[in-house]
Amino acid sequence: MDTSSTTITEPKDIDMTETPQNSNTNTTTTTTTTKTNIDKLDELNESDENIPPPPKTKVIINGIEEEEEEDYVIHEIPVYLSQSLSNNLYLFQYPLRQPWRPYDMSKLEELRIKPKQQKVEIDLSIDPDTDNYNPDAQTKTTKYTLSSTTVSHRTNYAIGLMKSNELHLTPLQSIIQLRPQFNYFDDKWQEEKLRKKQETKDDEEDEEANGNGGGGGGSVDPLNKIASMQFKKPSAKMSAAAVANQQPNIIKQIENDEQWIKVNLVDDEFDGELMQQFDKLQCDEIFNDIKYDLNESQYFDMLCPRVPDEWVAKSAYTHETVSLETVHKMSLALQIKTIMTNGHVVPYTKIKQLVSQAVKRGLMDHQIIEHLETYAVLIKGRWIVKSEYVTKDSDLEIGRDYLLLLFFDSDDGIDKKEFCKETGISFEDGRELLSKISDLDNKSRRWHLKKQPDDDFIDQNPFTVDKFYQQFSDSTQRKELLDKVKELTNPNRHSIFGFPRIPTNYREGKSVEHQLLFLLYNFFKQQGVCSIELIKQYIASQREIKTENNLLYQVTDKMVDDQLKKMATIVRYSYVLKSTGNQKVDKYRDIILEAFNKTGGLKKEDIINLLREKMDTNYVEIPQNIFIQILSELAEAKGKVWVFKAGK
Repeated sequence: MDTSSTTITEPKDIDMTETPQNSNTNTTTTTTTTKTNIDKLDELNESDENIPPPPKTKVIINGIEEEEEEDYVIHEIPVYLSQSLSNNLYLFQYPLRQPWRPYDMSKLEELRIKPKQQKVEIDLSIDPDTDNYNPDAQTKTTKYTLSSTTVSHRTNYAIGLMKSNELHLTPLQSIIQLRPQFNYFDDKWQEEKLRKKQETKDDEEDEEANGNGGGGGGSVDPLNKIASMQFKKPSAKMSAAAVANQQPNIIKQIENDEQWIKVNLVDDEFDGELMQQFDKLQCDEIFNDIKYDLNESQYFDMLCPRVPDEWVAKSAYTHETVSLETVHKMSLALQIKTIMTNGHVVPYTKIKQLVSQAVKRGLMDHQIIEHLETYAVLIKGRWIVKSEYVTKDSDLEIGRDYLLLLFFDSDDGIDKKEFCKETGISFEDGRELLSKISDLDNKSRRWHLKKQPDDDFIDQNPFTVDKFYQQFSDSTQRKELLDKVKELTNPNRHSIFGFPRIPTNYREGKSVEHQLLFLLYNFFKQQGVCSIELIKQYIASQREIKTENNLLYQVTDKMVDDQLKKMATIVRYSYVLKSTGNQKVDKYRDIILEAFNKTGGLKKEDIINLLREKMDTNYVEIPQNIFIQILSELAEAKGKVWVFKAGK
């Protein structure tokens, strides 16, 4: 009999790989490890002490000196995907056992597997000398069995091997959970069930025989016999018998046809055979250059899509990743909008590929381009989503529009520091704006547009190319944008109540009135909606803080009331700021506030319809980032309804 070799490795749980070398084998040798012998494996040993700290550059923005750490790659690790053991690598889980109380594999009697069905059974002996063993039981069992169930794949797992400064990943075939099974009790129950069934059948036969022979054994009237046959209801027993006479379950038959293969459990010593199995976790064929249609962000977004009801962006971009299946249920316009807002820079050929076949059937190029012009701009043969659909506030929208203009003008790439200095945008937001639409050249440290220009589209659509060329070259539009960019760096542009900026620390105020103003403004920005009780409680709590320059102990109720009249308005018995200081936001916010004053709960579609009605011909679709900003300030999402905050 030939014997094949199988390896089971266990990082935390048990992972099993089976690599039979002969298809006729009935016995397999299995190796299990419960800890990693680090001495036998190559590892990446890099000391943090040897890595020099990144240099810092001082840059002055809006009169404020900031330090920025230069970004550079400290270390690169090539990642390879190995498939040698991917069909035979399993992860064992024991959901009924804590990690500190594993099953005792020294009591293993038999380990068997059905590879096609991914089924595993483990027999473990029972110690009759323990206090938990019942020596008086009618039937004495000497072992118990762990039986497997396969866990549905909700994500992808892999085993990683770090060798020679390379990371080799092998996907798991399956995740298996092992639990005790109680076939003994099932068999006893089936025996008892069959016994009762047979007794009932015998009783019915006796009753029928007695009934037929009643009255001294006379003959039965044929008419009565026919009547009884016609009106007798089918019993549950008859139905069960009918099911039993049907063809056997095909799936069950296939399961029973596959024979169990016995495997051996091998200890965790790293002998030569086990090291050979570990070598199979290393990729054989190596491809150094793999072409991708997606960038890293798009790739991971498609792997792990998120579909939240309402999501508040915390970065420079609003981000609403949805699965392609969800996209294909949308209209053509929404499909193109979603593709662009998720991809940021998408070639025309890729856009056509991603649009659903049902919508695309019979569709002309000019129909797709018409929608593209609504949601994207064409720069040097690349479709790039418009800033208003992906940025979280108006400042970043202006900054990104300026960034697109710079890419239109320049063939030499963009310098991030210069861009941030010209726009007053922080380095963090500037980096994110750039990284979505461009790639960094590590040598020149300049950013260049992602993707290659779509030459076929340029040749076939000269009118569209010229249209966007004229748009970016228009002197009036360029001047308007440059004026907005210049205003971004104006220290007095966000003048609030006569101040160029409201400090977050109210104690920077030189008078009690200024400190009260700063305190209330920041409290409103934090809470959104505040009741008068909440406001006075907060003032009282801050008044008790014994710190230098705290003048709040001089605040009176009249001062609070006067300040609230200047800066806030009452909606549903609570206070909210009269204005955000941003006209683009306030034109929508004022209407939404009016609606909340009439009703405490609003659906998104109700808000959109109300804005259309109130703004009439001046209505412009509210950008998602502004919608989220306003609703997050004023309300809380309860399912599909936005409920006005209580202010408490």
